[in-house]
Amino acid sequence: MFYAAHSLQLARLSGFSTIITTASLKHSDSLKSLGATHIIDRTLTDAAVVEAISALAPGLSIVFDAISTPETISLGFAVLKASKTKSVGDERKTLLQIIPVPVAEAQNEGIDMYMGWVTSVWPQYNALSRELYPRVEELLGNGSIKPMKIEVVRGGLNALEEAFKTFDKVSGVKRVVLPQETSV
Repeated sequence: MFYAAHSLQLARLSGFSTIITTASLKHSDSLKSLGATHIIDRTLTDAAVVEAISALAPGLSIVFDAISTPETISLGFAVLKASKTKSVGDERKTLLQIIPVPVAEAQNEGIDMYMGWVTSVWPQYNALSRELYPRVEELLGNGSIKPMKIEVVRGGLNALEEAFKTFDKVSGVKRVVLPQETSV
């Protein structure tokens, strides 16, 4: 959710008018408040997701995959292949991913693939970080971007095992463990 939540907000701030996400529908209001214009039920089949997105944005040219598993990247690739936009010259369909997972057929289909979540730790993206980071306090302060909802897991590192057991029952929040609460 971390990458998705921040990406929705940055897409909105960047001026994108159609921002589609796949998610649990119980998070629709929260996702719309972050910038999503459309939420597609993540439990749909891949074919149904492609059909729904194609109906909403037939000329879609950019997909950001905030999960970046082989399955989600294949879905993003299928969405771009179904798009009516043609990759011509510098105007190419683009799949952004947070973890580089190559899809061999991408280049043959005219789809460029890039890492879509960048920070200052990547030297080639230092300029972007120098531009964005000084503005984060202002953007948070004026509400342009919203921080993640958090849940503090009490008990420090001793609580990790129990926290992992309930990991699949938590949705829409970032869990935080405070190591200083660890008892020896």
